[in-house]
Amino acid sequence: MYKLSQSDLNDQDFGNFDIQDWCLEAFPELKQENFTKWSENTTTRFEKPVSATEISALKKNQESKNTRRNTSWAVKVFNDWKSQRNQQQPGDFKIIPEILRSTYQELAYTLSCFVIETRRADDSPYPPRTLYQIGSGILRYMREEGVHDMNFLDVKDARFHDFRKTLDARMKELASQGIGVSITQADPLTPEQEDVLWEKKLLGAHTSKSYINTEFLTFVL
Repeated sequence: MYKLSQSDLNDQDFGNFDIQDWCLEAFPELKQENFTKWSENTTTRFEKPVSATEISALKKNQESKNTRRNTSWAVKVFNDWKSQRNQQQPGDFKIIPEILRSTYQELAYTLSCFVIETRRADDSPYPPRTLYQIGSGILRYMREEGVHDMNFLDVKDARFHDFRKTLDARMKELASQGIGVSITQADPLTPEQEDVLWEKKLLGAHTSKSYINTEFLTFVL
């Protein structure tokens, strides 16, 4: 191994040496063209800088088509409802703001109205499970657009406690009317038992398991 001598260290030009000249002198077998290729490969090791738009596009491309379709559909249902709601007589109702620019108070109120008022195109109510899926789709959309500080389906977010109560009541109301409910021999849960499931995060949008549990519950209650 080559070691620097004291004279090398005292050389005033030390520190300004050209790495290309040094490599070619130390390794005569390394030709100029080979060094150039090595240098170019070193500088192009990584991809060009990406933008926030490209990062978002990558994540969306890897998302399942069904999930993407569900998200787009949920947002369309909400926007169609909002558009019709805002066409009501001024002063009769609050104007529904853009969901991405809503405060948590506005969002809680807006979603509470939405889950009660929204309907299919044929004016029939959505089944409880579908209503929950729409809510999940809206939440995914908000996250995709950078809103991460409001999770209206998370029991830990106390700001949306009243909304979750409204959603739960609406789903139970629809189920009691036989909408989206299949006949089953399962013993019904009491409201107290269901509250425990929500508090323990066995229901909600926390994990894939809790999401499946919630979907199943809409069928049996």
